[in-house]
This record gives sequence, C-alpha cells and structure tokens, in this order.
Amino acid sequence: MNPIRNLYKGTTTLIWLGLFLILVGLFSLYIIFWTPRENQQTACPTIAKICPDGSSIGATGPHCEFAECPSPQAINQTVFNAERDLWAFNMGDSIILYWADLPSNAKSLVFYRSESKNGPWLKVLSLPITDSTPQQVVDSVAGDRAHWYRAEALASDGAILKSYSVLEVLKYDDSK
Repeated sequence: MNPIRNLYKGTTTLIWLGLFLILVGLFSLYIIFWTPRENQQTACPTIAKICPDGSSIGATGPHCEFAECPSPQAINQTVFNAERDLWAFNMGDSIILYWADLPSNAKSLVFYRSESKNGPWLKVLSLPITDSTPQQVVDSVAGDRAHWYRAEALASDGAILKSYSVLEVLKYDDSK
C-alpha cells in the first residue's frame, strides 16, 4: 500500500466531514435566528387596557395584543368614571347622569358634554344645589353615538371645588 494514497484518502474524508459539519452548523443558525416564530409565546408586559365600561384587559398571545373591549352597552347599563363618583345610563333618547361626593359648600353643579375625550366641551347643564336637589339629571340627547361628560362643583363665587373626571357614555344599543 502506498502511504501517500492513504494520506490523500484520510485528508479527503476529513475535508468532507468538515464541510458536512459546517453545513449542519449553518442550517442550525438559520433555524435558530432567521425563521419566523409565529407561535412562540413571548412574555407580555404587565400593562392593562382600561375599557370604557371600567373593565380592564391584559395583553396576551404571541404578539402581546389586547382583546376587544366589551360591546357597547344595552339599555340601563351603568358606566362609571375612574373615581366612580360620576356615572350614567344611556336610555336611547336621553342620558341620565348621577354623582356622589359633592362638596358640602357647593352651590352649583355644571355638566359638560363632548363627542371626544379631549373636547371641545359644551356646557349642557347647570344645576343650583339646594337641600332638595336630586342626585340625578337628564340630558336629552340622542344616544346614537358615544358622548363624553365631565362635571364641576362650584362655590358661590364660581371657584371650582371639585372636578369630576371624564366619563364615556357609549352608543345606545338595544340589540341585547
């Protein structure tokens, strides 16, 4: 046997084995780093989306997406503001507004309405406060679209004693 031929045969085998290992390594890198990971779960941040009805929804799924908020309210479903001191019913042809925690020295309560959370705001009701003042008012507005409300309790000199945070009253839906 020729020693040079044996050396050539061993070298060829090592070269082929090396090329095979390089190809396997490159294929493994491709699978690990460049293929899309559609179904791989990722850790979602612990944030929540606050829905207009006051419920919250967390992010889930492989893309950390929020689910849809509950559908628009049906008749007589109560909606609250963040502090739960202003709330409303959408009756379809009017919206009934309620409040709590009115400052004892308040002389009037003013309600503002808008078709967006950031305004512009239209003053819709101004209610003088007396001992016999009911804790509800009716805004005769069509409930066929969403409305935003906010309120202010005023002192006799017009100073704001309390600002009630924004409340969204969703579109009236009697399909339920």
